[in-house]
Amino acid sequence: MKTRNLIILFLLSGILLLSIDFQKRIDVQLENDSLIKEYLGEETNKISNDKDETYMGILEIPKISLKQGFFAYQSPQNDVQKHLNLLSPDCNPTLPCSIIIASHSGNSAISYFKNLDQLNIGDIATITYEKQIFSYVLKKVDTMNKVGVFTALKPKESELILTTCDDKNDVQDLYYFELKKA
Repeated sequence: MKTRNLIILFLLSGILLLSIDFQKRIDVQLENDSLIKEYLGEETNKISNDKDETYMGILEIPKISLKQGFFAYQSPQNDVQKHLNLLSPDCNPTLPCSIIIASHSGNSAISYFKNLDQLNIGDIATITYEKQIFSYVLKKVDTMNKVGVFTALKPKESELILTTCDDKNDVQDLYYFELKKA
């Protein structure tokens, strides 16, 4: 009898934990969708939250169905534990610089880069910034030790670098994109 009750309690606890994680994923997605609509100037039923900030830009990678906004470098919302994390201060697609964005790659609600490993050389990423769309082409995928320092491919040109942890190999994965010339 006690064993049966423990099994039922264990199963109910597991279901509760799964439903909490599922609800967090829904809440995160609703907030992102609302902030993207607000950024693009579309009508929105704004989700109430404790911040009055809007995204600085939107990163989109169609191949892996990623469409996620990011905040300015100085913003308190620019936090890898909440959103995409912009690591490059004073950099945007209109400047010749390296835009560096980090995110988790696990299986939580904030693991926005969990499918980066499905990308191939030549795949496209876009950043919407000040109502303009900037297209980038994946040129190189690399890894480095988590405590290492990485360098830009062509620091005198505009590029996008996406970085995430590879927990299987205890390294950092780096995806280098070059700005597509108009």
